[in-house]
Formats: sequence, structure tokens, C-alpha cells
Amino acid sequence: MSGRAMSGLPLAALLAACVGPEDTGWPIDESGDHVTVTVLDNDWVRVGDRRLPVDLFLLEMRQRTRPLPPEEARRMIVHILVEAPATLDVRHVIDRLADQLFIAGIRQIRYL
Repeated sequence: MSGRAMSGLPLAALLAACVGPEDTGWPIDESGDHVTVTVLDNDWVRVGDRRLPVDLFLLEMRQRTRPLPPEEARRMIVHILVEAPATLDVRHVIDRLADQLFIAGIRQIRYL
């Protein structure tokens, strides 16, 4: 197998290993806000039509959830989509997003 074909393998394995609430039998509360964040390259993400650094997105999410009651923050759903080139390893970005969103009180993350 060429190095090029192998480069996408770790990311595919990572995403396949992600278990969402629907896989564990946990109920999904669809009543909260939905946010889709697309992981791009070099610590950049896209939210809607905005391209911004990961840290700015996380800051905005913390500011958005801070005034909310905890149960409302837990109902938020963040969809994480990866559009980075297969040659880039963005696992650290995905891990950081998941960790920081959890700290912000968001418990429903879906990997697309």
C-alpha cells in the first residue's frame, strides 16, 4: 500500500471508532440548537460561511453556553465534519474540539 493511501487510514479508523449516543442507546435530545463545525486545515474550522481559527470557535461556543442553564447547554448538538486533506492528521483538532465542548457543557457531539 502506498504512503498516500495509508495517510487517510488513521483518520478513517478514528472516525469509525467514534461512538455517538445513538450507538449506545442514550437518548438524543433534538430540541437544542444545532451547530455544524467543519475541520479544515492547520487549526482552522468553518462554521456556516465563516472560516475561523479553532480557538476563536471554542471561545464563541463558551460565550454562547456560559449564560445558559446547564440542561440547555447539554441539549445543544455540535456536528463535526472533516474536510481536511487526507495528508493532514487533524485528530488533535477533533480531540480538542470534543474536550473543550464538553468543558463548555455540550454533551451531544456527532461526527459526520
